[in-house]
Amino acid sequence: MEGGNGLPTIKREQIVSMNQHYRRFSLDYYLECQEKLGVENIEFWLGASHFYVDSKGYEAIQPVRKKLQDHHIKVVSVTTPSCAYQYQYASQEKEILESYMDSFQEIYEIIQQRMDVTRKFRHDLLSHVQ
Repeated sequence: MEGGNGLPTIKREQIVSMNQHYRRFSLDYYLECQEKLGVENIEFWLGASHFYVDSKGYEAIQPVRKKLQDHHIKVVSVTTPSCAYQYQYASQEKEILESYMDSFQEIYEIIQQRMDVTRKFRHDLLSHVQ
């Protein structure tokens, strides 16, 4: 589909919002705003205020999943912010670092499955750390 100037147009369903911009607000407020804006797809950044996760585990998924469904929003990507939570990648010891990465790999897979993530885009975390 092309616009009036011959360039392709972007459809609303192609727009993906990320909750990282709303990290100082509640998840409920973020989802309400996205629904009002007509955003259907989000990249879900994990972290305090919306969905806390660390190498030991994560908070309950079902309440978040219900909120997403109630607002008609799909998660297309799940991301763990590495800058806000330095402990995730801070270890210089390979065994500890690999343990963290293995834990996060498992947590990612569980979260993506239980939140019905539509696209499973994810960086290979360990490949970014030398």
